[in-house]
Amino acid sequence: MTENGFEVIGIAMMSKSHVVLLAMIFSVTPILWMYALWQLFGISKIWQKGEFLTREIGAYFKRFSYVILAIFVVETILHLTVDSLLVSWNYVTAFPEMSLEDILFLVELPFLVACIFLIMGSKAMSEIIVMKEESDLTI
Repeated sequence: MTENGFEVIGIAMMSKSHVVLLAMIFSVTPILWMYALWQLFGISKIWQKGEFLTREIGAYFKRFSYVILAIFVVETILHLTVDSLLVSWNYVTAFPEMSLEDILFLVELPFLVACIFLIMGSKAMSEIIVMKEESDLTI
């Protein structure tokens, strides 16, 4: 099959081991997303108890912000890895100059900025929690 002037071989023509390897590679991101959702559920459980500024919430926010950053890094590495594997396995002859990674990076750039703000917010929240605990001790 030819797409945009480049020969592309479909999944039906790929070897079974290559399909399994690609499936394992692409399963990393959903696992990270599930972990991020688990952190959000933990935060919501604590908020339902009526607790808002605790060390436990700070830990949940910190883990959430780091896993979101990990998703960005893993996605970037995965796309580069898959491209190089497809070329080395001769399933794709070459990629166009404006590759899928360039487009995905432009789309994921706001995601990276959001990660940075989440990390800064989690650091600020941990400082606020320490200040709150210190003020609770002085009263």
